[in-house]
Amino acid sequence: MTVPASAQEARSLGEALVADPVGAANNAAALLAALRAEPPDEVRRSGWQPARRGGCVRRARRPRPPAPPAPRRRAWQPVVRAAIQGLKLFFVAQHDDGAVGGYDSAGARAAKRQKLGGPAAQAAEQQQAEQQPDPQAVFAAWLGRQYAAFVEQLLRLLGRASASVQVAALSAAMECARHEAGPATFSARLYARVLLALLTGADVQPEALSLLASRYLPCLDVRYHTLRTVERLATRHAVRGAPAPAGGGGGDAEASSSDDEDEDDAGAGGKASADLARAMFDVLSYVAPLVPPPPEPKEPRGKGAAAAPAAAAAAAAAAAAAAQQQAELSSWCGALEAGLVSAAADAAASAKARRKRKAASAASEAAGAGARGVAWANLRVQQRAYGNAWLALLRTDVPRDVHRKVLLKLHADVLPAMTAPLLLSDFLTSALDAGGYEGMLALHALFTLVTRHGLEYPAFYARLYGLLTPAALTHRHRVRFFQLADVFLASSMVPAYTAAAFAKRLARLALTAPPAGAMLALGFVHNIIRRHPACMVLLHRPPPSALAGDGGGAAPAAAGGAAAGGAAGAAAAAAAGDVYDADEPDPAKSRAVESSLWEVAALRAHYAPQVANMCAVLDKDLADRLRTSELDVSPLLPASYATLLGGELSRKLRKGVPVAFYATPPAGLWDAAQLGGDLAGWDLGAPPGAGAE
Repeated sequence: MTVPASAQEARSLGEALVADPVGAANNAAALLAALRAEPPDEVRRSGWQPARRGGCVRRARRPRPPAPPAPRRRAWQPVVRAAIQGLKLFFVAQHDDGAVGGYDSAGARAAKRQKLGGPAAQAAEQQQAEQQPDPQAVFAAWLGRQYAAFVEQLLRLLGRASASVQVAALSAAMECARHEAGPATFSARLYARVLLALLTGADVQPEALSLLASRYLPCLDVRYHTLRTVERLATRHAVRGAPAPAGGGGGDAEASSSDDEDEDDAGAGGKASADLARAMFDVLSYVAPLVPPPPEPKEPRGKGAAAAPAAAAAAAAAAAAAAQQQAELSSWCGALEAGLVSAAADAAASAKARRKRKAASAASEAAGAGARGVAWANLRVQQRAYGNAWLALLRTDVPRDVHRKVLLKLHADVLPAMTAPLLLSDFLTSALDAGGYEGMLALHALFTLVTRHGLEYPAFYARLYGLLTPAALTHRHRVRFFQLADVFLASSMVPAYTAAAFAKRLARLALTAPPAGAMLALGFVHNIIRRHPACMVLLHRPPPSALAGDGGGAAPAAAGGAAAGGAAGAAAAAAAGDVYDADEPDPAKSRAVESSLWEVAALRAHYAPQVANMCAVLDKDLADRLRTSELDVSPLLPASYATLLGGELSRKLRKGVPVAFYATPPAGLWDAAQLGGDLAGWDLGAPPGAGAE
């Protein structure tokens, strides 16, 4: 058996094999030998090497090894791609003709059985062949063995070859999965092995994953079995003690055959648990969420009959949306487009829905359609498989980078496409306990569960209140952090004492925050008070009675007063003690509504003029909804020292800027009245005898 030395020779062998399968059968063995051949290593160019002789080191040139007879790596790749293409066309044609034997549609590997069986199994097979010397049966058995070897080589190349070879191997494997189990039937077992090779391979190239995501995952059959395979693999690698999620209801022959995947296939590969979790997350990220259309509304009866036209219009719109969605769906095996499959009954559906689905299947069979029921054609089963795959992934030891990516994806993609999103409550609660940016992302998903799915979480605003720390104003993800905080605090149904606690916490943080953070905090305080007029008392509360007789030291109103008086009032309020308890984790018990925003008066004397000017937004009558509006805090979110300095440098000045201020003009350069006691003991007059000269 000679290995083809060029791509042209490999293509010629493949074309001859497809044209004459029996006469050119040896070509299959030659092409398989090309797949088994290891890529030759590059010849290492050795230069001057140190050599030791007699204790002295001298430089000697080592002779260069002879060039290998096999082609180099770059010449090897076209040969392998041509061999894969030729074998793919050959085995696809043989599968369509039903000539492949010894390799059943469930994916039993004849070569592995022969290897595991030993001499006894080989002797039994030889005896059986002698008893039935049918040439066609012998050729079919040989085809089965060659096809099993071809599949094994494709799986091997998926995890260790170059990008172009992996793309060719994936395309060939998917074509085999489409034709192996028969016409218009998808081989779930073979695809599970292909996906496991991609997930557990040590050197899977991104080009192969991109091909999987763009060409194959939009198909319903590939999508469903991808989710099931990821769920099984994640369940085997789940954290000990975490129960696996319940399987997606409903199944067919393809799904049941894929459930019996061998343990050695699932555990293949040399990836660590963190890398495996990253690979599973990448594949799940490529799977687009699929939400089935809502059920048709019921016909109104009795008093509701007057609304029959509106109900009919809603039903027509729902039917049109369902028809459009059904037209956009496709399958890799082609059974859905040909009308050969129908949605199987969902085992987790209600009894009424199952009876309705059974009646529709019976009517289809009576009409002679002959469509078989498969689970992947049921959109509700697809939705449940999507949720189960994500739940199984989150039970594994997810690294921190994947943990953050999951939290970013949950709100927009995962939660709307799950049948039971409340199952993520424990995961989100544990992520919220970590605090920081991850805690805010988890709180966003919890907010969705509370507002849209009926989750009871009374401590929601208490947890949000605990996330407002000095680090939140300087965090690199503060833009996303405060965008979510603005969404959470936008509701007017928040109690006044809770809103007052958030306003007080933000104002207290502004005292020690950088100028950009202080401006952002003041903007949030403005919006909170405008949304909740009951918090206006924080701006106009009179001074406490204990400080009423202290003259100028009393705390003035935060909205009025000069800068000097405001700073003195802030110092007096801080010295006397504020009723607001900043260390209380529960905003309802912080007594913020009994306090005042004396922090705003202190910020009027801030060293940064932008912060001092920002306090003027609170001087307006925020109770007047017609003349005031909420402050857009989006320009303040990315602000920093650089942006503030850039704004000052780019500002055009109309007048000259004074560099000093004097209450009375100085009489000279060394005016004692202006200098005060700084030059005490110094005589700045003319030296003696200066006038005589």
